Amino acid sequence: TVDPTKKELDVGFCLQGIWGYDAKFIHSAGLGDTQTGRYQFDPLQVYVDVALPYIPAKIRAGKWMELGGFEQFDANLYGAFGDPMRAFYSYSYQCFYAEPGTQTGVLGTYVVNSKLTLDLGFSEGWNHSTRNPNGYMDIIGRVTYLPTDKTTIIFAMTEGPEYPTAAGRGLPDGDTKDWWTALDLVIVQKITDKLNLGAGVDFVNAPHIPGLERGSKQWGGITGYASYAIDPRATVNARLEWFNDSSDGFATGAGRGANYYESTLGVAVKPFPKDKIFSSVLFRPEVRFDWADESVFARGDKTQVTLAGDVLFTF
Repeated sequence: TVDPTKKELDVGFCLQGIWGYDAKFIHSAGLGDTQTGRYQFDPLQVYVDVALPYIPAKIRAGKWMELGGFEQFDANLYGAFGDPMRAFYSYSYQCFYAEPGTQTGVLGTYVVNSKLTLDLGFSEGWNHSTRNPNGYMDIIGRVTYLPTDKTTIIFAMTEGPEYPTAAGRGLPDGDTKDWWTALDLVIVQKITDKLNLGAGVDFVNAPHIPGLERGSKQWGGITGYASYAIDPRATVNARLEWFNDSSDGFATGAGRGANYYESTLGVAVKPFPKDKIFSSVLFRPEVRFDWADESVFARGDKTQVTLAGDVLFTF
């Protein structure tokens, strides 16, 4: 990592990949997306950071995870609450359907002061890397504001032509005139040393999507988060979400528009918090309940229950 506030020339980098069943769901266009088979590899992040001398700024070039969002594809990143690492094993609808998972391009960061940081740059588009179906770049920006030492506010925006990001193979290149607008707001509030609250809001507007009639399409939602540390061994995490797909199912791939709701309750367990080696072992079991006002789940159901969990060991 590099620290732009030092105002010194410095170079850093990030190389991160994933191998397994989930990789095929998060490929970016042109980078690993031609693989077949059950298990695949994805270069999740590949970028270089250059901190500039004399000014508190840095330049990033390559592929990185999206600028906004309360959640990201990487389970190993510390989430908005800091610790434990990313509260849940499963993802919100917002993360998967209303935000670009990864972006590839050039991004500039300027640290105005200890409370305000600005980012501005260009990317190939939502989950586009070496192949850009539209040939147009996105404009991306982010404002990070820390009004107090207990409050963080992040606002991110992406503007550009995105179709056919989620349209699948074999379809013609997309519409380059109707630019999508994606807005993302994250608010994190530390209530006490044990209790943290957070909220994520997403809104996407697509003026026109080829093959879908009746004009402009929108989708997005609101998600609330709560995290309470019982003791060094266990932290209880809760998530409650509403997601609306008013794009005739284009955003989610369900084939019909719907309102989605989900509630997730999990516990982040550190079995050995004081052990020199195994203090970083983290176990995250969770139970999740989804429901919708249309039959969009398996077998035409309107509800589904998921039990899940994982184990992380960092070193």
